[in-house]
Amino acid sequence: MRAAAAQTRYSWQVANSKKNRTPAKPAGAPVSRAQRSLMYVAGSILGFGIIAIVALLIGEAVTPLAISDASGIWSIVAFIPNIALPVAFVLLIVLLVITFRKRSQDAKDAGK
Repeated sequence: MRAAAAQTRYSWQVANSKKNRTPAKPAGAPVSRAQRSLMYVAGSILGFGIIAIVALLIGEAVTPLAISDASGIWSIVAFIPNIALPVAFVLLIVLLVITFRKRSQDAKDAGK
């Protein structure tokens, strides 16, 4: 009797193990190469702008007079967020529009 219970328990463990499960399919449509590239470019530019802001904050804490003059490299570092953050924002908006249009087209195709 115990052998049968052990066999049943063992077969249940094998049936429910992770090895026998099929992997879950990713939700949604596959991402195109253009969307993926746009996502990485926008993320990189956004990260670059945030790193520049952090560098300015650290530089202001360490040497306040050097940054206040905005001389040398600090003038460039201070200007980077003024360009990088708006460009990243526009790229993210473009990415959202492209994604919504693709999903809308996929929904129309699925309805036909």
